[in-house]
Amino acid sequence: MDSSERFDPPDFRNRRIVGAGFLNVVCRKAPNDAIDIWIQVHHTGADGLPMQEFLTRLEIAWGTEGETLFPGDPG
Repeated sequence: MDSSERFDPPDFRNRRIVGAGFLNVVCRKAPNDAIDIWIQVHHTGADGLPMQEFLTRLEIAWGTEGETLFPGDPG
């Protein structure tokens, strides 16, 4: 992936959640053998569920790349 496109979110319209699912996950290879994980959560399936706890457990289990510097808004 071109590093300038790393922070462009995936077009989730092309990856519709099917059936009764409420998580839509896209993984993309990033620089330094890291993986960027983009998650779209449908509120009706996640209301009342500890989604932040899920994300925290994922970070603990898989680790993080460290501090990520996000680009400024180009306008």
